[in-house]
Order: sequence, then structure tokens, then C-alpha cells
Amino acid sequence: MNLKQKLKEIIEDSPLFYFKITREEKWANDIIQGKLFMNTINFYKKLEKEEGLKGQGDKDELTIKLNPIDATIIAKDRKDGSELARIPVGMKNLNIEFDNDKKKPVFCIIGITLDDMEIVEDDGNLIRLKLNFSEKEIDRLKSEFGQYVVFIKAFRFQEKLEKSLNSLGINWTLDKVNYTNENMNKRLELTKNNDLKRFLYKDPDFKYQKEYRLILDEDVEDNKILEIEKISKDDGFLINIDSLLNFGLVYNIDWLNGY
Repeated sequence: MNLKQKLKEIIEDSPLFYFKITREEKWANDIIQGKLFMNTINFYKKLEKEEGLKGQGDKDELTIKLNPIDATIIAKDRKDGSELARIPVGMKNLNIEFDNDKKKPVFCIIGITLDDMEIVEDDGNLIRLKLNFSEKEIDRLKSEFGQYVVFIKAFRFQEKLEKSLNSLGINWTLDKVNYTNENMNKRLELTKNNDLKRFLYKDPDFKYQKEYRLILDEDVEDNKILEIEKISKDDGFLINIDSLLNFGLVYNIDWLNGY
């Protein structure tokens, strides 16, 4: 078994680390200090509608789109079951939104899994991985989100969230976004059951963002700052987005054998 296979067995499809990209260095340092600025779902809908910022914003956020339906209503005689009339009916595209969902706070972050990494070296004693982002992809992220990147170890970030949110008694989820225009019945079922995973669907055009979402089950009018433990130097750091071209990780066999 090579080291990548062993690492895959340990981590599976969970993210190795998260990136949060910001336009201002101060905003990045706020995250390092444990202050997570959360906007509402409605903020992202309005961002594209009012300012045309597709990428940062998404006007179709949380919109369930039902395709056109053509059907026929058949009227039958109650006594002998004979057909009395056929009435064709049709429905154009139907978009469904729920106003209460627009007030839920969300924190968006990029999650990087093992499949997003390229093997540079694997000699049986160590495995060296490089982030598999092209210069074009990085330029696009820089244009849409900014140049300051906060790197956070995934498991440490999750631990900090659990400690903070569980103490507050808030229902929450942190999970990967599904980039699809399908599964509308599934999305309706999640909404019916008030499942937070209903917030984890976006248009396939945004797939390059590799987004994970933290969603809180509470309503806020505009935004919210969630405070967690500070991110230590062992858990994360701040880099310039251009550094992502050469960003990599190294795992040695002793670390892997510890699992």
C-alpha cells in the first residue's frame, strides 16, 4: 500500500484543511482571532441581484426550481367509469423560496480534500502533496474574493466550532456544498423536515469554489459574528493568495502509522 492510499483510508473524503479568502488583511486577522463574520443567505441573493456580483453572490440561492409540467385531467362517470372529458393542463417553470430561510447566518469557506492535491513525491517514507489549482483558477478566486488567505487545519477548526456552538446550544452544520440543479424532490424533503442540509445546494457554475458551509439554525436580520477559540500558529496562518500556486503538505510514515 502506498502512502496516499493509507492517507485516504485515514481521512477518507473529509477536508484536509480549509481556506478563507478575504479582501482586507484586517478581516483575515479577525478570523485568526476567532471572529467569524457570518452573512445571511439573503445577503448573497441580493449581492448578485443588486450589484451583479455573481460568484460572491447568487440570486438563485435557496431557490427550488421545478421544471414545466404537462398533464391531462380525465373526468369519468361514477357509475360505469366511462370517460366524460379530457382536460389538458400545463405549468410553466415554478420557483419556490421560503422567506424564513433567508435569515439564516452562513459562513462560507473553501475545503480541500486529498483528491484536490497532486502527489509530488511518495517514496514510502513520506508523501509530499501540492495543491492542484491552476494559475487561472487562483486568479479567478483572487478577483472574486480577495488576496488574503487564512489557512486552517480542518479537524482543529471543527473542534473549535463544536466547543463554541455546543456551549451555546445552537443547532448547526458544517458540510460540503452540492453543486447540482437536480435533486429537487430531495431538497423539498429537506426543507419540509427543517434539515439544515437544505442550504448545501448551489448552481454547478460555482463548482470551482469547492465550498463548505457553516450554517446556524437561528434567524438574524443582517449579520452575526461568531466567536471561537483563536487560531494558533500550529492550527493555521495567513498567506497571500498567490502562494497557493506552490502550496503543499508533507506527511511522513511515522505520523501515518500513529493512526
